[in-house]
Amino acid sequence: CGKEFDREEHSIGSEWKTSDEKHWKECTACGYKTEEAAHTMSWVVDQAATTEKEGSRHAECSVCEAEGKTESIPKIEKGTWDGKTADISWYLANPNAESYLLTKPEELYGFSLLVNFRDFTFFCDSDGKVAINADGLPIYKTPAGSVLPTGSTVPDGLTSLKGSSFPGKTIRLGADMNLNAMPFVTIGHTGSFQGIFDGCGHTVKNILLTPERNFHLAYPTQYRLGFFGCLALGGEVRNLTLSDMEIDVAMPTGSSVGHIGAVACDLQNTASVENVRVERLKISVSSKGGNNTLVLGAAFGDDASTGTIKNITVSGYSYSSTYPGAILTEEDGMIGRLGSSASKPTGLLLSEEEVPPTFDALFAVGAITLLSLGGLFLLGKKRKVGAGR
Repeated sequence: CGKEFDREEHSIGSEWKTSDEKHWKECTACGYKTEEAAHTMSWVVDQAATTEKEGSRHAECSVCEAEGKTESIPKIEKGTWDGKTADISWYLANPNAESYLLTKPEELYGFSLLVNFRDFTFFCDSDGKVAINADGLPIYKTPAGSVLPTGSTVPDGLTSLKGSSFPGKTIRLGADMNLNAMPFVTIGHTGSFQGIFDGCGHTVKNILLTPERNFHLAYPTQYRLGFFGCLALGGEVRNLTLSDMEIDVAMPTGSSVGHIGAVACDLQNTASVENVRVERLKISVSSKGGNNTLVLGAAFGDDASTGTIKNITVSGYSYSSTYPGAILTEEDGMIGRLGSSASKPTGLLLSEEEVPPTFDALFAVGAITLLSLGGLFLLGKKRKVGAGR
């Protein structure tokens, strides 16, 4: 317009102007640019993938909504979890059954929610699908009647129920499962599992655990990060493989307790774990403001159990930490803290490298030695695991 204006004198339009890399707004009189910045792109799903066909998505700026490149989403591998669906129809069919068979990842997620919501009310539809919010978190009511997560509302026409610790019950896996590196919920981050979980030789793979989904519902500054949280009062896990597992321990401000272990975070009373393998485990520890003491082991966090702990293997173990607080471990080993009255575990193997699948094969080639570390027995190579950490 041929005239120089002070910023306040420009008439800035409401419409975003864009290029391939940036967005901005302009003065409608002279073209003066303001609020110029690079696009902040994130993916928007246009068509969700299914097991039968590919989906599609496009990049979109979260500020100006400019669209970028598009790409296809591969078909979902059968037995792969979508990160949100939780199915408890298998439980509702007979809540008094002595045993249950899980064959799908969404059923495993439903099992986790049943254990965690023993003392809380959650909701499901007539098909046994649990009410989940947009972030993939279950909608529930506290004993005081508050609906959480914050901002959630309970959809009409749903059934309300509470979960179970499954005392005296047996949960069996009937298939391998792929959790698709979607944030999973620790089985027993609140309450405890008190039944028998038999993997029946199956594998659960691509497991991701983060603090955002794994705080204690009654004590939200306490965190458990593991496939199982608390095993107690006869709780037992056996014949299971966990593979390609990542535990991202970014402890939030105000956190007071953190127990971390790939297999289980807390072993109490007569809890038992036998014949469990963890393959390719990555644990990274950092802080978003928390600096309280963590109890961290590759397999188990806090072990106070008098039950049987034997034949537990962790291979391909990667560990890193920038955490400012103290971290309790047994020589950076399998257990974060071994209670003075706990029974001594046997047949534990920890390695940063892949290891053969059977103990007999290892003994046959003489590749290992037995190390006694303060009452904790580890089968490992002739070097310190995690040296230099």
